[in-house]
This record gives sequence, C-alpha cells and structure tokens, in this order.
Amino acid sequence: MTYVNYYVKNTQRIEYYSNSGRALAFDTREFQENMITFKPKQVTKKLLATLPDRARDVLEKRYGLGKDGETYTLEAIGQTYGITRERVRQIENYALQTIRKSGEYQDLQTVFDELKSSISDLGGGLIPEDVLLEEIAKDSTTRNDIYF
Repeated sequence: MTYVNYYVKNTQRIEYYSNSGRALAFDTREFQENMITFKPKQVTKKLLATLPDRARDVLEKRYGLGKDGETYTLEAIGQTYGITRERVRQIENYALQTIRKSGEYQDLQTVFDELKSSISDLGGGLIPEDVLLEEIAKDSTTRNDIYF
C-alpha cells in the first residue's frame, strides 16, 4: 500500500503524490458534480436520537458534533462525568454499536451508499482524510458530522 505524502491543489485539479512518486489525481469539477445530496447534520441528529443522553453526549464531545464543533479527549469527558477514560471509551463503543444496530441506521443506508459512491467517483485512489472532508464540506462542524 502506498501512502500519500503531500498534495497540490489548484482550482480545477487536485494531485496527490505517493511515497513512490506516483501521482494520483482527480478533477475537482467532476467531484463537484457528484456532491452529496443529503444533509450531514440531519443524518447525525437522527442517528444520535437513538441513544440515551449520556451516550449521545459522549459521542457529541468525542467527534465534535456539538454546537461548538470542538472535540474532547477521553480524559476531558471523563472529568465532566467523574469517570475514568476507560469507562468513557466503553460508553463510546456502546453508543456506536447501538447506532449500528438501530433501525434508523438501516433506514439511512442509502445515505451511506451515496457517500461511498461519491468517494468511489474520485477514482477510488488514496486521498488524505482531511482533504476529502474539506472537499465534501466547507465548514468544520459539517466535516465532523461526515467524519462521524
């Protein structure tokens, strides 16, 4: 597997250069034509609604899904609740498993398929996560919703 070292971006094309020197590129106009049609914040809200309050709060803080868009460490969340980092991690895992098993998650499968298709339309190459998120969403809080 080849990892990307850096990229060059202009208004019409993004190029990624791997360790081997091989260029991977996609046309940003093509990507913009294939932008996502769903609203990431609404999808996140629906998924989080399936959780108990504390589990929802842990995920919101871990992934920056709150109003401030700030992410918190396990330690910081643990201090809020007076619990250990390990317990916060367990609550996070419980919350993610609960979401995956929920009917809401199954109902939103078309949204996940659309996101997967958009990424695949970029050529299926290796793209840095932060660059992909910047291309999909312009503001950082929406990027957090997509990352989640």
